[in-house]
Amino acid sequence: MASRNDRLVEMLRNLIESKVQADHDFGGEQREWHLPRLNAAFALAAQLFPRELIDAMGEAMTPYGNKIVSEEAEEVAT
Repeated sequence: MASRNDRLVEMLRNLIESKVQADHDFGGEQREWHLPRLNAAFALAAQLFPRELIDAMGEAMTPYGNKIVSEEAEEVAT
């Protein structure tokens, strides 16, 4: 079974990936409802779990398999 930290990083990675993609996938009323909530959840996660969020950002991918955060940005953050 994955550790609590591993599960937390996985949850945060999913949040990051959804937040980044939502702007492209939602339109109209969906955008108006979902984006503020995703942005608020991301802001809270950053405050509550800053170290784990950095780890999650390093793992986060776009639907096309590209890293969301470059390796250079990861080095600066750690």
